[in-house]
Amino acid sequence: MAKIVQAVRQYGPKLRYGRMAELDEVVEWMSQRTGLNKGEVLLLLAELHEAILYFNRNGRGIKLPEIGIFSPGIDRHGVLRHHFRADVQLKKQMARRHEYYGDILHKSRIGWTDAQYKAFWDAAHPDDPLDV
Repeated sequence: MAKIVQAVRQYGPKLRYGRMAELDEVVEWMSQRTGLNKGEVLLLLAELHEAILYFNRNGRGIKLPEIGIFSPGIDRHGVLRHHFRADVQLKKQMARRHEYYGDILHKSRIGWTDAQYKAFWDAAHPDDPLDV
């Protein structure tokens, strides 16, 4: 028997991802908004990268307001890692569906109950009914 997670994964709402924003596009956008020229934006991003490495390599986290926290970590095998925790406000702002302008596939299925998924799944997969 199929599980509800399979039905949601196949038939539930999902985002249609656009192409990844590349560095040159981000730099252009930031340049237009800040008044900095593209070279200055690139330098700023490079220095931010170096600052994160510098402070994390010295055992210190770095908190960037409205972005998040970058902190060093280590696993039991001694492998050093970087951890990122997105800022709470950033996560809340991203979660506002009415402010999302990208495409949402199966948008009409937002909020479906398990029973609705079961009916839809069972009609499409009569030999493998959904176990709810």
